[in-house]
Amino acid sequence: MVARRQDPPLRHRSLFGAKRAAVVAECVGLLAELEQVDAELAALAARRHRLVEQLGDKRRQLTLRIVGPAHARQPVPDGSVRLPPQHHHSTPLWGRRLRSACVAILRRAGALALPELHVLLHHHGYRVDSEHAVKALSDALRYEVAKGRLERVDRGVYGPVGPPRDHPGFTTSTPPCGPLDHVSSVFAPHAA
Repeated sequence: MVARRQDPPLRHRSLFGAKRAAVVAECVGLLAELEQVDAELAALAARRHRLVEQLGDKRRQLTLRIVGPAHARQPVPDGSVRLPPQHHHSTPLWGRRLRSACVAILRRAGALALPELHVLLHHHGYRVDSEHAVKALSDALRYEVAKGRLERVDRGVYGPVGPPRDHPGFTTSTPPCGPLDHVSSVFAPHAA
């Protein structure tokens, strides 16, 4: 059997007189030194915090920051089709209004590839309001193809069904109500 550990009995001795005064003086000196070390630690912690902030600022300057959605259409390396920058007051389009704008542009311009249509939307002061703008644009055109208002000419190329709106034989009684009606008389189609 292992014997239990036993602490030695404590002896309570009180200090009096000069011995007590010497121990109290040592305690005061140790407390003062401890306060000095704490002040140095606080100064070092503040200095470290400033250095970490400065380092973060420098790292942010070195990294490429993507403005806008991270899943937006990226420029082509040869520069053939580049998206113009979005104006900060551009009108967001989604759902029916996006589909209406796309049909209106395609009826005026004819068959276009998706990047060209995206460029025209930006040129006219609109933006696709989606985290995945390219997918939202493709889905909108796919819906219009299913409804028979557009046709898929080739992979990623869509065009209008029927004669263009500026065709002499085209008439409509539908009042203008689309998102592009205010642009100009040259580019002011009716909503689809």
